[in-house]
Amino acid sequence: MDTLINIGVVISDFILTAFSGDEWKKVRDMGKKKLKNN
Repeated sequence: MDTLINIGVVISDFILTAFSGDEWKKVRDMGKKKLKNN
């Protein structure tokens, strides 16, 4: 049970760090542009 929780924490940390950098900014900017176009 503890190993499953640890794996979940590691995955969530990985996702947060992956999207907290420039990639996340690109995704946000793309979303803003799409909203403006509509």
